Amino acid sequence: MQGFSIFKAHLNLMFKTVTAYEAISRGDKIISTPISIIFIICIGLPAILFHVAELSPWYILLGFVLGSITSWIYWSYAIVKWRVWAFTNVNDIHRLKELAKKHKFIGVGDWMSAKTEIWDTEQREHWEQIEKRLSTTEASFIDNLKIPNETILVESKRTSMIISTSLLLFLLIGLFSAILNKHYFVAVGLFTTAAIIAFFMYRNYIKKKYIILNEEGISTDKIQFYSWGQIRHEEVNHLGEGDYNFTYKHPEGWEEISIVDYIESHEQLEELLYIYRKRYERKMIGDKI
Repeated sequence: MQGFSIFKAHLNLMFKTVTAYEAISRGDKIISTPISIIFIICIGLPAILFHVAELSPWYILLGFVLGSITSWIYWSYAIVKWRVWAFTNVNDIHRLKELAKKHKFIGVGDWMSAKTEIWDTEQREHWEQIEKRLSTTEASFIDNLKIPNETILVESKRTSMIISTSLLLFLLIGLFSAILNKHYFVAVGLFTTAAIIAFFMYRNYIKKKYIILNEEGISTDKIQFYSWGQIRHEEVNHLGEGDYNFTYKHPEGWEEISIVDYIESHEQLEELLYIYRKRYERKMIGDKI
């Protein structure tokens, strides 16, 4: 029976397909997003009614208090459920722990947060086994074979083209109106502005912007290729709502690229950076043996 249990444990490990980054992405969806929605409803609804129905402003304060309490209770329940699920279904639990700390899903260090987490007996026992795995198993790299040897990220020009085209149409309408009304000085200014925008639209369209990531290193349309051995501090940074950039240090200085138009989610780029660097380091160790 013991042999069968060991075999079953290894079999379960083999068929775990959730990556650490996918688990973090799910955490954002089932923890961070609902909490934001709760706050928007609890604070936004009283604020709207204050303006529409002339309710007392105290209702806004009440909504804030209610939103804080409700979101805290939800967090206390959801964070435990996610934590047990994630560390059960992800192979690379050490990488998951690093990412979970970064996203404040684990190891926040807040006494109040730890004391208000809602655990049942089964979850607590399960988490104790996970903690044993984390403390007794050495951190080791678990490759994601879905990721190819090289990934080329090409900037999508859709957003900038839509904005530029809309602005250009607006200027052309203004130009047509100025000509009809014989406001020739205004027409010349609008025509010049439209011509400049059209020129930059064309130059932006024909210029290819890209990021090449592979097991050897990184290169972009502006920066030559550098190996992982020459690169330091590669990071994906959160700048604001839905806005992220990618930075890394190379022998000539720092490179900073906004990734909004390059990739669907910042988690995807974080995983690519991690996997390619680890493959490089594994190869370097193999070459030295």
